[in-house]
Amino acid sequence: MNLLVDDLPTAVCGTPVRTDYRYMVLLEQLLKDPEMSGAEKIGAALDLLYIRQPAASLKEAWDGLLWFYRCGESNEYRQGAAPQRSDRPVYDFDQDAAYIYAAFRQVYGIDLQAGPLHWWAFRALLSSLPDSCLMGRIMGWRATDTRKLKGAEKRHVEKMQRLFAIKGHSAGHALTLAEQEAAYKAWVDERFRAAEEWMAQKPVK
Repeated sequence: MNLLVDDLPTAVCGTPVRTDYRYMVLLEQLLKDPEMSGAEKIGAALDLLYIRQPAASLKEAWDGLLWFYRCGESNEYRQGAAPQRSDRPVYDFDQDAAYIYAAFRQVYGIDLQAGPLHWWAFRALLSSLPDSCLMGRIMGWRATDTRKLKGAEKRHVEKMQRLFAIKGHSAGHALTLAEQEAAYKAWVDERFRAAEEWMAQKPVK
């Protein structure tokens, strides 16, 4: 998929999907909800994306959701990680909501409250925010490996990392991409049977 020449996807697995970025923001919030079971999260996540129940199997529908969420990128494109910046999370939609809104107004003249915006377009714009806006600088600070810095620059970046740290995330103990993908695959595999049973009880829309 090439954003310059191809139309943005409006269907996955042959089923129309909700393309507005808000649904993927809700997806990230949903997956962090500690009060929902794994099966409930899978079912609710599919309901967020697909306008009607897909004819594909649950695994195909879930893989399609991940493909859409990753904007067609590889599995290394994970939650909160800006492509070409860092493996570690550089944004949080809850914590950074005001910064992201202001950055889109300042840099692109886009009012995120004004109307829908395709998730893939939103992610491309978010990942490309320049250092001229605060959110761009915040993502840059979070992505920086301070071991490569020295003196006043290192002290400044470390101060900004502490000031804008994502709550509940420890940069020093972040999982590698391989570890996170393996853990996530195990999590999904463990819950597929329960999720299949949960989805089978839902009426066809």
